[in-house]
Amino acid sequence: MMGRWIALALLAATCNLRSHAAKKPSTKLGSGCNDDPFNDPDADYFCASKVWWPVTSQTAADVVSIDARARSIYNEAKERHYSGGLSLECLAVLKLNICASLFNRCLSDNSIGYTCNYVCDFYWKRCPHDIEGVCLHTTSDKDDCAFATSNSGAFAIFTAIFMILLL
Repeated sequence: MMGRWIALALLAATCNLRSHAAKKPSTKLGSGCNDDPFNDPDADYFCASKVWWPVTSQTAADVVSIDARARSIYNEAKERHYSGGLSLECLAVLKLNICASLFNRCLSDNSIGYTCNYVCDFYWKRCPHDIEGVCLHTTSDKDDCAFATSNSGAFAIFTAIFMILLL
């Protein structure tokens, strides 16, 4: 049980290593993509530290309302946790899954890369399937999905190890 808590803490710390400020500009952005949708320094964005991939220009233009929806979904889930309806393990993975589900990756051809299958598989093991808006569309393409870590192999390995520890 103690190992699970340590793994949860390390997973949370690992996810926060990829902060909004540490984003690298993409070299293969399509003309309809935006590499920095969270560009208001005074805003209190919910998903800014979790979304490091480019999003569509349409998503970037609506970032405030999409981010507010993500926060609302998470806050509702937190209330369910407090009333005994969700586990702490679910809450630990939920924020990333909400953000990956609502902020799909914009690919170089301006198409959409949905949430990575492995991220949703991990979410589905921890959470009930009735949380609105989470993991509705997935893709197995490991480099073109939301939460893909192809630009940081060490980060991907580190995250995968701690996800496995949680299983």
